[in-house]
Amino acid sequence: MNTPAHAILNLAILGPRSKWKHSQSVFWGSITPDVPMVIFYIIEKIFLGTPEMTIWRVRYFDSGWQIFFDIFNSFPIIALCIVLTWKYGKETLLWFFSGMLLHALTDFPLHNTDAHGHFFPFSDYHFLSPVSYWNSQYHGNIVSKVEILLTISLSVYCYKRVQSRGMRWLILGTVGFYVSMLGIFFMWFGVIHHSMQ
Repeated sequence: MNTPAHAILNLAILGPRSKWKHSQSVFWGSITPDVPMVIFYIIEKIFLGTPEMTIWRVRYFDSGWQIFFDIFNSFPIIALCIVLTWKYGKETLLWFFSGMLLHALTDFPLHNTDAHGHFFPFSDYHFLSPVSYWNSQYHGNIVSKVEILLTISLSVYCYKRVQSRGMRWLILGTVGFYVSMLGIFFMWFGVIHHSMQ
């Protein structure tokens, strides 16, 4: 799933009945597993000047980068953090790591060639799902449409359910960013696809 879609889904599941501060924790936790990807892209594209195709076909699969991604998407690591924050009564962090776990769980069945090592550090197993959230070779053309409809629908649901003005602004901002990101993605994908022909 795209990062804003994770945020909206997590807020729909964990957010409406929680306190505003907990909803913020859920939100930040839901986007944190994708932060390493942003760092990766900035370093490769801006600082190293790596060509776009090389970034996604070669550098993405570098073992060092893969470990960096896997740390933030690891079921065992996130579960340990949840247990520790629950044991020590760190409620805000508990919601944060719950958001991270829900992100990882929903990513698990939606990645194929770009799958994460969700069982790091105990295993380097990568579940290659027959379904991808973006790759049309693995039904991405269908899944992406379902994701868009689900995200917009859940945004409306969340907006109506929450009482906090801050939460409503967070939802609106996330949806606005999501729509903008999709526009950029489709433009970029069209350019890349055309250059590959």
